[in-house]
Amino acid sequence: LTVEQEAKAALSRQFNALITTLTIGGEVVYAGSADGRVFVSLDRGTTWMPPARNEGAAVESFVVDPQEPRRALVSLRREDAGPVVLQTTNGGLFWYDISAGLGANSVYGVAADFRSGAVYAATAGGVFWTTTDLTALAIPAAWKRMDGALPEGPVLDVKLDALGQTVYSAVHGHGIFYSAAPHKQSSIRVVSAADWTERPAAPGALVSVLGAKLTGVRAGGRPATVLSAGERESQVQLPFDLDGP
Repeated sequence: LTVEQEAKAALSRQFNALITTLTIGGEVVYAGSADGRVFVSLDRGTTWMPPARNEGAAVESFVVDPQEPRRALVSLRREDAGPVVLQTTNGGLFWYDISAGLGANSVYGVAADFRSGAVYAATAGGVFWTTTDLTALAIPAAWKRMDGALPEGPVLDVKLDALGQTVYSAVHGHGIFYSAAPHKQSSIRVVSAADWTERPAAPGALVSVLGAKLTGVRAGGRPATVLSAGERESQVQLPFDLDGP
């Protein structure tokens, strides 16, 4: 057994429930059961809060904010109508339904870019996405079906890469597909080309501009070199004689 499988088995015995998914973020642990209960521990499993109950549902997956683990989303597979994506901003003290208008009775996987507030849901009818404030209670924008040439079939999971640039979708019977994240189309970021982090750059440094195809760049009043430019990403080398901030 893997460590995760052993942990699920131990929690299943502890809670007298079949634990279907388990996610750890720092000291915060989220566990979900086949009967719709969501268990949260804020001290890495030493103590647990009373579970949130979702009758007629099974917990499928969690996604947790790596910067603030008390912020999380959970997806549910339901036998009837009701919430299928829930959000917490306080470590499971309260869960809020953000799935109004999604129109799906099951969400098999959920992904989020906590920085921008983009949320993606994997359903039997494809991948849907919305934007909302993931730091506070807010009304999300209308859910939209993600454009793209996914084959017919239930989407069993969805993930974002570390920068939230690419959406990966697992389609039952077909495999894993990737496409550009639609929420990034209006978002531009300048990051280090070495590790894609946002930090000060030195003269002559290589930087990546995410979310834009560039035709020209100036840095410190001097022209910089565009090494390559794609629809979603451009590579730039800063002048070697830069000075100032």
